[in-house]
Amino acid sequence: MKGIHIFKPGKHTSKETLSGTDLWDHADSKPLVTLTDALETPIKRPNVMVISRKVAVALRRNPSIVKAFNGTIVEDGLVPLSFVRELLEIDEILTGAAYYNSARPGHEMQLERIWGNHCSLIYRNPTARPNRGVTLGITAEHGQRVSRRDRPKGDSIMGHLLGTDPDQTMNHRRN
Repeated sequence: MKGIHIFKPGKHTSKETLSGTDLWDHADSKPLVTLTDALETPIKRPNVMVISRKVAVALRRNPSIVKAFNGTIVEDGLVPLSFVRELLEIDEILTGAAYYNSARPGHEMQLERIWGNHCSLIYRNPTARPNRGVTLGITAEHGQRVSRRDRPKGDSIMGHLLGTDPDQTMNHRRN
């Protein structure tokens, strides 16, 4: 699949892989501890969580989250996602629920989730512009501006959409 891969390995400086009893669908996991630690790690505190629908359900069913919502020892239930958002003090939780057909052409349809078992905590600046502000998806300038006519290997339509298409950049800077 082409496009922006926010969960691609090596794209982030801070990454934690959960396993065993740390997985949010395990009764002994403590996702509030994991998430609050992760929210306080970056220089700029994330304000958006991006997760799959499957991970969202596991988080909302986690016994420690259910207890925090109910204020009791009740461990079963499904907590509203808005409660999780307020509890973590973030602006938004985005959930991905799409599927794609992974079967080769001519074979029986095989639907798989596009979103894996991931959670991304990002900072999104709603007032960011290409010339000011820092957020996910904007590249900061460093040194001299460079433009080129040839497309680097692996460049995709996303470069054009994000304003990093070399031809678009060249034309824009001439004006």
